[in-house]
Amino acid sequence: MQPHLSNILEDISKQVTDREIEILQLISFGFSTERIADMLYISFETVRTHRKNLLQKFRANNVALLIRRGFENGLICAHRQNHFDTLKEKQN
Repeated sequence: MQPHLSNILEDISKQVTDREIEILQLISFGFSTERIADMLYISFETVRTHRKNLLQKFRANNVALLIRRGFENGLICAHRQNHFDTLKEKQN
């Protein structure tokens, strides 16, 4: 018997790193890969790798589905928007 997708995603969400969650949050707020790299002081390629890993882990074929699954699994929290708004203002 094949496991249900929600069970698979629940198991995967436990394997997501803190950095991946941080990047997922920033993606959900509309930041580009380049902007995320600048904000976190990491390379563009590192962010790209994290994005690719997230898409694979959540079996998502696009960012919209990735974000949806992030919300469904409690990894994206709308109340954290203020923290990233503050970061954005400081960098502008």
